[in-house]
Amino acid sequence: MQKYNRIIIAYACEDSGSEPGVGYYWTKAISTICKDEKILLITRKNNNVSAIVNNTNLFSIGIDYPSSILFTKRFLGIRLYYFLWQFLVFFHLLFNYSKYKGSIIHQLTFTPLYYPTIIFLLPFKFIWGPLGGGEFFPLSYLNALKKRDALKELLRIIIRNSIYINPLFYLGCLKSLKIICSSPESARMIPRFFKHKIEIELMVFDKDKNFVNKNPEKNIVIANRLIDWKMSHLFVEAFSEFITENNTDYKLVIIGDGPYYSKIKPFVDNIKIIHHNKFKKREDMLNILKNSSLFVSTSLHDSGAASLLEAISYGVPFLVSKSGAHVVYLDRGIGFGFDLENFNLDKEKIKNLLQKILFDDDLLKEESKKTIECYNNYFSEEAKTNRIKELILRAKK
Repeated sequence: MQKYNRIIIAYACEDSGSEPGVGYYWTKAISTICKDEKILLITRKNNNVSAIVNNTNLFSIGIDYPSSILFTKRFLGIRLYYFLWQFLVFFHLLFNYSKYKGSIIHQLTFTPLYYPTIIFLLPFKFIWGPLGGGEFFPLSYLNALKKRDALKELLRIIIRNSIYINPLFYLGCLKSLKIICSSPESARMIPRFFKHKIEIELMVFDKDKNFVNKNPEKNIVIANRLIDWKMSHLFVEAFSEFITENNTDYKLVIIGDGPYYSKIKPFVDNIKIIHHNKFKKREDMLNILKNSSLFVSTSLHDSGAASLLEAISYGVPFLVSKSGAHVVYLDRGIGFGFDLENFNLDKEKIKNLLQKILFDDDLLKEESKKTIECYNNYFSEEAKTNRIKELILRAKK
């Protein structure tokens, strides 16, 4: 009978996208670190994990509902389908308990801490995370959202705080050897009694590039979906006012589409403010990103900020809101940040930062050097894997 030392549960696990990437890279890191242990990856059948499963120490099982039920996923939505999927995993572990007894479970997905899993009811020890979802923002920003999105954000805040009346959340905290949080705000959501279990580690990885453009184009880049909480229109409005008041050669390039395109459309002139829909080839987006002078993200809450990490991997300086995972990057002594207060005040903060950044070429060159050095020393796959190794070792004590 095959005995496993560790079981990784990753609903999404592929080398693409944010949520699948979390499952993929954390599984890769754990199997690399624990190479002398037998590890089982439980994921969905449609995930292509052939690049990481080696059948030496990492094995995989695909679990899913039959195709006659699976089609309902498009109607149920991902979150509700995940809720149903975890019952399959629960009963698989329960019916095979004699085989899995004594294993440590790495519960990787879903990443929001307000989705504690029913698997915590089983008699296992866990390493829970990386987790996000504890991020918060000033309620004054609700006025900058469409009414439907403002209501959605209020609902998210209610759900976020519902953890304190959810027994599964406390059970997860109790049974976890370590609770990994992707942002300081999420870490602060964990009750103080479990403070000794908390580790802060970004959920996202990025591929090492070994590329730095020493002569970047005078482009500022926003690359994300144009949705409510990304708040891209805050920077677009600020930049539009900035170029009206100042003579600059810099251009703003916006890459992405979504329902909030209507908020930026009045400012797009295809001269100083340029918009591209999502490119069919990812390389086209990366060519613009790696040759840019500044990357911007003004998200209200972001648990991982994967696109920001990608910019950092190219040594591109960045300007961000001091929220969510952005704080983890800023705390490394790189980048330019501003505190969120309200839409109009923060527009002025952005314009002041642009005045400081764009008229000092030496500042951007020095920042680029610091950024790539920080990536190599702290955010690279090797550096991150080494930290996760130390985390796992601490979990054994």
